[in-house]
Amino acid sequence: MKNNQKGRSMIEMLGVLSIAGILSMSGISLYSKALYQRKISNTIDQVSELMTNMRNAFRSRREYSLPEDSHKGNCSNDKRGLIPDSMKRIDKEGCTMYSAIGTSVMIVDTKNAGIAELQKSFTIMLNDNNTNIDNNACAKIATSDWGKGVSIIINKGAALEAPVKIEKVVEFCQRNKSNSIWFVVE
Repeated sequence: MKNNQKGRSMIEMLGVLSIAGILSMSGISLYSKALYQRKISNTIDQVSELMTNMRNAFRSRREYSLPEDSHKGNCSNDKRGLIPDSMKRIDKEGCTMYSAIGTSVMIVDTKNAGIAELQKSFTIMLNDNNTNIDNNACAKIATSDWGKGVSIIINKGAALEAPVKIEKVVEFCQRNKSNSIWFVVE
């Protein structure tokens, strides 16, 4: 009697499925890491655009006024279009500012906040109310090229003049489990 069975054995199929599972898990891991890196990059772009818009508004109007309630993270009264649309989240309670990595964003008058004695300056705060800014994101954001006239304050520590050296940033970012970054802009 001849046995002419065609097809694959159960062991061969389990081997193929386990290899496919391992490959898909590593692919998902790499994809989520790439997605998070993109969010960090988008956050840098958002803060940079906000900084540029604010600086240009101050130069052109020769007056120093922030969007109303921006110190509370509110963007409903942004009549001049200073806040990038990608930072605005609109819901039942109004418009609030968030970065691409999910941290709340606030803009405050630096002098009134007691951060520095600069007459014409503002501070952009990436706070960690609901979201942790991990050490990697903290270091990447803080060491980006923010241009002249920008100081970085990490976790309410000392103001670091931009460009910031990575060694200093790592020291400040590793102090807390959740980080906050403030940009003091002249």
